[in-house]
Order: sequence, then C-alpha cells, then structure tokens
Amino acid sequence: MCCTLDFQNVFDRISHQYLFQILESYGIIFWFIDRIKALYENATATVQIKGTIAGPITIRSAVRQGCPLSMLLYALCLRPLLCMLEDKLPGIKIGQREWRTAVVAHADGVTVFVNRPTDFDTIHRAIQIYEKVTGLPSTRRNLKHLPLENGLRRQLS
Repeated sequence: MCCTLDFQNVFDRISHQYLFQILESYGIIFWFIDRIKALYENATATVQIKGTIAGPITIRSAVRQGCPLSMLLYALCLRPLLCMLEDKLPGIKIGQREWRTAVVAHADGVTVFVNRPTDFDTIHRAIQIYEKVTGLPSTRRNLKHLPLENGLRRQLS
C-alpha cells in the first residue's frame, strides 16, 4: 500500500529556530548559517486593511517563497522525517537488486510504502515526533492511502 503525506502550506510553517538548528546539525559552516539567519531573523510584515497599516508583525516561521534557497532549506528540514521512516520501515524492493526504499519525497508530498498494518503506527509516531520538533501543525488529516495492485508490486520488484 502507498500512503501519501501532503504537507500543505509547509513553506509557511517551518520554524526559523528549527531551520537554524537543522543547518547546524548538518555541519554547515557558521558563516553560511549566519547569512541565512540574516535573511530570516528580525523579519517583519505589515498588513494594510482599508488604508490602515497594522504592524510590524514578527515572522517566526516560513521560508521565503520564490527564493532559490527555499526548496533546499525545506528539503534539509524534511530529511530527518524521511530518514526516520527509512530506518523504521521495511519498504519495498526496487528492481532486481537488493535496493529498498520506504519513502519517496517530492516538493511538499511524501509517499510511504506500507507492508503491514503496524507500519501505520510507525508512520503516525514519526509524524508526531517530527511535528513536535519542527512546530508544524498536524498533517494526519492529509494522509491518503492507495492499495498497490499485484501487477504493480511485480513491476516494482
């Protein structure tokens, strides 16, 4: 079975604190992290309603949409979840070799290959841990399940 996780509007929800911690955990040089912090720390926005400007409003989460770095920063933030799922799930065999994968990610969507009912509990626990660490709101309402047909299973193996 395939289980898809749709991280809707995730670009707006990545905590800056988590982003900086994740960059440090990858061993990225502090010079570069400081440049990223300069883009995100002390960021504010103003809102104009019927000619009246309210603000400034402090922005504590989100990666900048349209910025060439944003997709890379998002991918670095998502990687711990993908690694956790790869480590805990058996995945599926791909091709004639012994290559296995449990997770495939693209943009804000993640596909997880499920072999047994207990895998769903593993997925839910991993998501809960990820949400707690990142500050992202619950994604469980965006889980979709798709059974794999036997023919497709044979094609993958």
